[in-house]
Amino acid sequence: MPDAADVTALLAEEPDVARRVAEMLDVACAQARAVVRRHAGVIRRLAELLVDREIVSGAKVEALMAGKVP
Repeated sequence: MPDAADVTALLAEEPDVARRVAEMLDVACAQARAVVRRHAGVIRRLAELLVDREIVSGAKVEALMAGKVP
């Protein structure tokens, strides 16, 4: 895997590559924001459970995602 200096140099030398990478990152970021917005209630509830209990089992997270945890 190239190191950060190699990537930075490539992006500086190849503006088309830099533009395509930026576009891909913009799309991925927008998709991630949409997922977080769509699941905001579950994320908040999970955060509350983690603050209260510090540890939440996988089964509890699955139940929360399925809407089975109040």
